Amino acid sequence: MRRFLYAFCACLWFVPSAHAEDSAAAPLRIIVDRMPTSVELFLRLPAQSVEAVLGGSVQPLMNADGSFDLGVFRSSGTAEQGDGVLHEGFLQVGDATVALPAMSVMLHPDTLPMPFDTPIDGVAAMSICTVPPGAQAPAPAGLTLYGGYIAYPVNGGEPITLRLASAAPQPVELIEYVDGRKTRELRQVVAPGDVITLEAVRMGRDALMARLGYLAGISLLFGGVALAGGLWLVAKRRAKARANGALTGS
Repeated sequence: MRRFLYAFCACLWFVPSAHAEDSAAAPLRIIVDRMPTSVELFLRLPAQSVEAVLGGSVQPLMNADGSFDLGVFRSSGTAEQGDGVLHEGFLQVGDATVALPAMSVMLHPDTLPMPFDTPIDGVAAMSICTVPPGAQAPAPAGLTLYGGYIAYPVNGGEPITLRLASAAPQPVELIEYVDGRKTRELRQVVAPGDVITLEAVRMGRDALMARLGYLAGISLLFGGVALAGGLWLVAKRRAKARANGALTGS
């Protein structure tokens, strides 16, 4: 469903926040969003590095002259074209390599970096274009690609393995979210042939029960404090009423 919706994202004029970090801070940043039945990945890297780093291509998004076809971004979305950005073995969940279809991909000038720290940032970056209507179609140099991908249905709590296509050491920043909570942030240089591995996590029903238990404990604590305070207040009011009655009776 989300893949279908993002196919209709329009290309709009958007001015990023002044707090948006420099997209050149790391050549590749990955946000992993684990949910009970899916894993979503959001990627950011220089557009001209897609083939060398991700093993895919941006050619389906481009015109014959090597510029990007902005009409595709504004009319039908980029879900279909974005499928080719990643090589087929990029994501493994548990023991199985899984399909990772694109929700959307977008390109932004390096001079207008997008916030990219949370899954919500990822959704915005892949859905909104910072190239104004009527602008000349840009070439890959000077552009950053932001893409969103989803694996469904999968067990998001299983171990996750990411395989790059780099033939040279590749600096990577990765941020992990589990059930909407940020759980990990790492920076590493991935050597050719190496993988990025995220161990299994508790989530879904187990995580929900753990949270409910925590919330129940907090509720009992505050409930106990409130009850004690209420009883003390009642006792105080009774004592005051008795004192007033004694004074009136005298």
